[in-house]
Amino acid sequence: IGAFALSETETSDGTVFLLGDGTTWENAGSLIVGNEGTGTLSVLQMASLTSGESFVGSAAGRSASASVSGAGSRWDVTQNLTIGPATDAMASTANVEIAAGASLTVAAGLYVGDAGQFRLTNGAATIGTGPESTVANVLRVWQDGILGGSGDVFASVVTSGTTSPGASAGTLHVTENFTQEADGVLAVEIGGTVVGEEYDQLVIDGTASWDGTLSIELLDGFMPDIGDVFDLATFSAASGNFGSYDGLVISESLVLAPQMAPTALRLVAAHAGDVNLDGVVDGLDANAVAINWLESGSGYAAGDANLDGVIDGLDGNLIAIHFGQG
Repeated sequence: IGAFALSETETSDGTVFLLGDGTTWENAGSLIVGNEGTGTLSVLQMASLTSGESFVGSAAGRSASASVSGAGSRWDVTQNLTIGPATDAMASTANVEIAAGASLTVAAGLYVGDAGQFRLTNGAATIGTGPESTVANVLRVWQDGILGGSGDVFASVVTSGTTSPGASAGTLHVTENFTQEADGVLAVEIGGTVVGEEYDQLVIDGTASWDGTLSIELLDGFMPDIGDVFDLATFSAASGNFGSYDGLVISESLVLAPQMAPTALRLVAAHAGDVNLDGVVDGLDANAVAINWLESGSGYAAGDANLDGVIDGLDGNLIAIHFGQG
């Protein structure tokens, strides 16, 4: 088959189900799921699909979804796979899910555009396998796009969208490098102290480069105890830091203090104002504020006690209010 589009007109709905062992569809030309109308593609129960240049939700304001599920089910894309329009998403929804035991292989690049979502549910995705790939095994997520779920991404990730490991707790594994740009968000849910089961983790085999926002959501009324530690990400080495934080101030007296360890991004539950994390709010914390006065982007340990990005009188006031706690 040459070029093939599911839902060619605005009022049309196109659906394809591939079901069962031995069910195969080889489409050498381009494949568009949700061209002008609504498109749905499902590859189930050991079925397989091979396609050329592929798009899920190619036009702004359209709805499209593709899923690959069941052990042995697979989708092999011989060129690029693009999820969602690159810009001007409007009311678009474009979702691709690779479920447990299933796999996605993309010979060139995988691009998640505005309003696009790429989610693993214990599935696997391998990017940049083709001999003519020019993207060096990169999964690219644009602003307002989402990479999420639990499973393995056999590629590097460059994102200005949202990375959301797990599904109310889980582990997302990136086998190469991870770069979060200035518009990017790392969104982590915490409902307890057991990694992968009660809180999310991003495992990066290569290096991590951080910018953008770290966003934390506590689940089911969970309240950390002083000294609780959460390793949100692991990596071989890291550079950069987050420009902003959301959800780390738990109460007037409790914060989740971010630490960039040599091989882990870590949160430590601490007394508000205990910037050196020695368990007590005292003169050593005040000294950190004085030494790094008016520095921007230096982080919690340098004296940014309220995590607003600058070390100033507000941090000194917070330390004074909680002085002696611990």
